[in-house]
Amino acid sequence: MNPFSEARRRHENTGGFGAALVHASLEAAERKFFPRPESRLIVDIDGAPVTPYDSARITMAVIDATAMFGRSLMDPQSPVTNVHPAHRSKVGLISAGSFGNSLHFTFPDCDTESDPVLFVDHVQTLAEAAAWSLVESLPRAVDDDDALDAVLSLPVTQRRGIEHLVNAVESTTRSLGVSVAMADGAGVSSTLSKLQADVLKDSLMESRSHARIITEHGILDGMRTRRRIFYLEREDMPVLHGSIADELIADLPKYLSKKVVATLEETTIQRASGVIGRPTYRLIRIKLEYPENELFSHIDI
Repeated sequence: MNPFSEARRRHENTGGFGAALVHASLEAAERKFFPRPESRLIVDIDGAPVTPYDSARITMAVIDATAMFGRSLMDPQSPVTNVHPAHRSKVGLISAGSFGNSLHFTFPDCDTESDPVLFVDHVQTLAEAAAWSLVESLPRAVDDDDALDAVLSLPVTQRRGIEHLVNAVESTTRSLGVSVAMADGAGVSSTLSKLQADVLKDSLMESRSHARIITEHGILDGMRTRRRIFYLEREDMPVLHGSIADELIADLPKYLSKKVVATLEETTIQRASGVIGRPTYRLIRIKLEYPENELFSHIDI
């Protein structure tokens, strides 16, 4: 039994400076005597025992990729193409060493000392959010081709983040399994195989040729829409799929299996050879085609 947690719950509805100090003291005592499980980012590397070079190369790629996703979350309207020390410092992903062929990373604690009133059981840090977003953007399995397409429609900062991992797989010829295990028990896992890295390597080197905003009507497939990939079923037309803007992910479940109006960013890419590739799509806005309070307003009675 954790007496400090019980005491914090008894004081959670009290206010004032004195209550904040009590809460802060109980929080500090709980952390000391009842340490909580740590959230972790874990990278499993296939093949023979990992060499120091491979370990260092992949570790740096993971830190840089997470830093780029963190930068994208902080300022999605200002894309960057190169990782800087300030990006790594701001996200603060911590290399916790290797265990066999697994690399472990931990996350910095929340800065709760500056405002003890804000103490809660757990506040997601920028590093945790960035790592989760990174892992969700990678393929779920070796045959997840739709996820490879979706990567190409990600914001440029996130694409460059994934490119760091792709380059690490290319240079070490190692496939990776990447997972995040949160302190609260939540988790997500993905893979980046050598073959997937080869495909993405060619695609990420392509230059963007044209982007436009389009509006499509259809049903958001509730069976296939997952993680960061949407599927829009259109009447008598091919299904569209692609990535989902970060700000839409939390609200997207309420649109599943319903008729929607989707605003998409359609991007056509051009390879260095001049060949035009197929368009990719990113869902940037969505609304119900018939809002519930207007569901029958268009029917004459």
